[in-house]
Amino acid sequence: MINKKLEMKRIILFVLLTYLITWIPEITLTVIHGDFMSWAGSTKFGFLSVLLMFPPAIANILTRIITKEGWKDSYLHLHLQRNFKYYIFGELFTVFCGMTAGIIMAYVFGNGFSLKNILEANSLVSILGLAGIMLAIAPALSFYTFGEEFGWRAYLYPKLEELTGTTGAVIIGGIIWGLWHAPLTIGGHNFGTDYWGYPWLGILVMCVYCIFIGCVLLWITKKTKSVYPACIAHSVNNNFAGSMAVVFCPELVKLQESGELNQMYYMLLFVIPFVILGIIILFIMLKEQKKA
Repeated sequence: MINKKLEMKRIILFVLLTYLITWIPEITLTVIHGDFMSWAGSTKFGFLSVLLMFPPAIANILTRIITKEGWKDSYLHLHLQRNFKYYIFGELFTVFCGMTAGIIMAYVFGNGFSLKNILEANSLVSILGLAGIMLAIAPALSFYTFGEEFGWRAYLYPKLEELTGTTGAVIIGGIIWGLWHAPLTIGGHNFGTDYWGYPWLGILVMCVYCIFIGCVLLWITKKTKSVYPACIAHSVNNNFAGSMAVVFCPELVKLQESGELNQMYYMLLFVIPFVILGIIILFIMLKEQKKA
């Protein structure tokens, strides 16, 4: 029997710590340097940008210490036995979504999906090389996304699920995760600043995106009782999903180079496969719970 009042206090403390540890340096640097990209896009602050992915993990640790929670259900074990398929799924699903988004964009920005156009713009060697690099280094790059996943999927989402159910955890957790990105979204990260409804539409789209990709990340975390498949999936998404969209829609390169590509329009199309997959996975989780 869980102590709902205590768990709610832990959730609130965790969220407050995560936001404060992240937002204070982000907002301070933006004010000092005049705008977001002047520091976030600088190699001088590259290491700091990586560190700013770790506040959710730090908040997890601090909340456990402050509330004397201990380390039960920390999700730090690999649990590879009988779960390797979920690791593979984590490595591939964001790439599949990126490819699907690219196909959608090919019809919106180009003349439709064409294998000939893809091979003319990208040699088969370069495509296979990108795939090989992705499979090889994504697990290593997941060190950076551990900072988020150890906080979100290994701490916040399980607690939300206990209090609000799976659907509640997916929606509330996704909104909290999406709002966490707000200073970056306001600064132009992912969506730019030249779109109708700036910055509120960008914040809303980010929350929607986080709700549905968060649903998939929660599922593989629940299946494996480990944070690492979600770390790998998050790593692949950050580093390769967008590249696969460009491979499957070569027209994007020309639009980006000419400055004609509206980032908000691009992102609205990019999130479509993630929304569809997230809905499917949510139904799978609810069906599994009902069966159990």
